[in-house]
Amino acid sequence: MSSRERLNSQDTEASRVRDAVSSVEIQEAVRQHYRFAVKRFALRSPLFVALAVLFMVSHTELLIPVGLVGILGAVYCLQMLARRAGCTWLCSRAFRAYEAEFVPSVKKVRQEGGGVLFLLLGQERNPMWTMRAHKASRTGVWPKGIETGVWFAGDRLFGGAAFVPGSGELLIMQPNGWRLWAPERKNAGAERIARARRAGIRRLRIRRPVRVNG
Repeated sequence: MSSRERLNSQDTEASRVRDAVSSVEIQEAVRQHYRFAVKRFALRSPLFVALAVLFMVSHTELLIPVGLVGILGAVYCLQMLARRAGCTWLCSRAFRAYEAEFVPSVKKVRQEGGGVLFLLLGQERNPMWTMRAHKASRTGVWPKGIETGVWFAGDRLFGGAAFVPGSGELLIMQPNGWRLWAPERKNAGAERIARARRAGIRRLRIRRPVRVNG
């Protein structure tokens, strides 16, 4: 075997090991995000539930504000549980439907309310390919180490999921110009469309926050 062949063989083996390690890390990240969603709900919801129950059993008008706080707080906790679990579920579907590839750099574009992140993958600098992303944890800060690369599983016409090795964060993302790329998605071919449907990204999932002027 020549030196070049040995080097190619070593590179291939190293790539396989790296892919296997990343797959294990991604599976663990999915489990961690589910645990995080449940833990946050378990920590925050009991107080609000207790306030709502206190109002209902007391039958005291003075406790109406307390009851409202309890009910609204409990509803909010349920919404956040559903959002975090739902986002994690979408990430998991994308990683099952597509083979993950390492994208060696990510450019931060901007951040908007509601925890929406805008970014460009790899060496892409065309703003038409800006991705709109949500962290599965639904916390509104950039994942630590995202600039140095992510594992991406998806189809850039439809979107996909990303795993940030440095922080273990998961993101679900779709093209910011969703309507702009509608003709290309329509003509993407049956196989690509079917795979996007299996991944849960056939239709728009990540919407921009509503801006209120005033």
